Amino acid sequence: MIAFQIETIDLAELDDTEELLQTSLWGRFKEATGGWRPLSFRFKTGPDSPRLKFLVLTRAVAGPFVLAYVPFGPVGLPEANLGPLVRELTRQLRPHLPGPLLAVRWDLPTPVPAPLTSLHPLRRGKQVQVPDTVLIDLTKTEDKLLAEMDRGHRYNVGYAERKGVEVSDHGSEAVARWYEIFQATIQRDDFSGHPQSYYQTFVEMMERYRGTGHLRARVFLASHEGDTLAGCIISLVNGRATYLYSASSDLKRNLKPVYLMLWRVMQWAKAQGAHTLDMCGIPPDANPKHPLAGLYDFKRYFGGNIIHRAGSWDAPCHFLYPLFRLAERMR
Repeated sequence: MIAFQIETIDLAELDDTEELLQTSLWGRFKEATGGWRPLSFRFKTGPDSPRLKFLVLTRAVAGPFVLAYVPFGPVGLPEANLGPLVRELTRQLRPHLPGPLLAVRWDLPTPVPAPLTSLHPLRRGKQVQVPDTVLIDLTKTEDKLLAEMDRGHRYNVGYAERKGVEVSDHGSEAVARWYEIFQATIQRDDFSGHPQSYYQTFVEMMERYRGTGHLRARVFLASHEGDTLAGCIISLVNGRATYLYSASSDLKRNLKPVYLMLWRVMQWAKAQGAHTLDMCGIPPDANPKHPLAGLYDFKRYFGGNIIHRAGSWDAPCHFLYPLFRLAERMR
């Protein structure tokens, strides 16, 4: 029997984390843009273990029925007995959550356990966040970071610079320019995105943040002779930078603007005191048939280590949960 007790805490207490999706700001942001209700909790797994804090988002998803979602949390969760531990967390959470509750969906930040049967009795949930990523160590010198890039990436950084590509960073006033390129990216690469207001709200909320953590967001744009060629939105949370949302135009792609832009992001984040850049999502392997296959080599060739997280797992709480999952799969 796993013995611990969950306590409710104020949202602001979450903000010593480096995980953006576990901050109070992310909870407020999802409340403002998606109708999610943010709640926050803490617990200890043993008398000598640290208190772990985590954000839970809840929302009605089918009539009165509610889904609770934990994005990339709890950070620091022990890997041993992961399934039973998360199940017990769910049991203790239920009295604090609105209902009728279909399930708690845990997007676990812990490494993929071996074997996967250690996650029993959880069930594989719908993927929300991409569990696999590349983490780049920014504590290294710039020379070392360049040396650890793939030779082709390193050449493209210099090539874009020689051809006169310029990279600048901005605040929320540049989201509209970035979104123009993002729309072109969506059409070219055939994926869905949010309306401009979603990204505008995120950057503006980061700019207005006055909590206890160090949270920032910047919009980077790569341009050449007045043409905006690429852009990205970067977050910085207590020493961890994340390459959140990126876009590139079909115009002058031969100038390799994205490569120089990402190098400038690495330089900026390093100068701000960041120790890590999270490249925010790659396919699980080099399978050329994966819809995001191009991102695998593009991101890992900037250097860094590939991380495979456990991903999305559901703890069912209602007998109608199987029908809910069936409906999700049919959408």
